[in-house]
Amino acid sequence: MKLQILSILLTIAVIVLGYLYLQARQGATLPAKADPVVAKLGKIMALPENEQAQVTTIENVEAAKQRDATFFATAAVGDRLIAYKQLLVLYDMKAGKIKNIQTFGTKPPPGPTKTLTVALRYNGNEEARAKDLKTQMEAASPNYKIVEVAKSKATYTLDVIYVVNPARREDAITLGQGLGGSPVVGELAPGEAPTDADLIVAFRDIP
Repeated sequence: MKLQILSILLTIAVIVLGYLYLQARQGATLPAKADPVVAKLGKIMALPENEQAQVTTIENVEAAKQRDATFFATAAVGDRLIAYKQLLVLYDMKAGKIKNIQTFGTKPPPGPTKTLTVALRYNGNEEARAKDLKTQMEAASPNYKIVEVAKSKATYTLDVIYVVNPARREDAITLGQGLGGSPVVGELAPGEAPTDADLIVAFRDIP
């Protein structure tokens, strides 16, 4: 009799565990970066962490341009729009190319633990924006050392952070996240002058 009761209890336990397992599988949600679009984009630029991205596909280019002609100027059918609270990215997934970036209310994150030298380069009439960031970074931490604010000979369609000193890549990623997700890259663009600074922050010209 005891063996029969034990067998029944074990059967019930297996059924309950199986039910709970199926419920867990059905109710599970994929993390934000499991989205293939976000995962691919995350390989070429730093993205906000612990935040679910909203990903949409551009189907009507003219309608998009009516919303924001400047931001969607180079948009094409099939491009992806990746939206975070403080970051908007227009992304050509097929070509693996970022077409535009817009940030909202961004500011430099808390400074690095040791001195980080930064050169600020800008296009067009963005000197004021570069100098404003210099002021913000120096106020945020004494470990930010801005060694240069100069006009670049390279042309940019989006803001970029160059890792000149590979040992400071993590600092570059942190800074990029604080600035709204600016891409972090290693190879300088054609025409960009070399520097002894750890990083270069390059600004696109905003019409």
